[in-house]
Amino acid sequence: MTSVADERGGMRDELRGQPLTPIERQIGLRVASGRRRDEIAGEVGLDEATVAAHLLRTYRKTGARSSSELARRLAHPSTET
Repeated sequence: MTSVADERGGMRDELRGQPLTPIERQIGLRVASGRRRDEIAGEVGLDEATVAAHLLRTYRKTGARSSSELARRLAHPSTET
């Protein structure tokens, strides 16, 4: 039986290096510029939970662990993987 931690780690590994979708990039750039999830939700017309889900995938795909690291990785796409 696989533990929840193993499953989560596997998902992170599975997503790492995959290209961002346009909405993931858009949300990532907004977070990187200092906007809050609720602000982004209003700006892009999604609910906050959907923004959070896109943001989670953005962090997993880029391997970023903070908004400042995410900003660096999005500014220099060659470092996303």
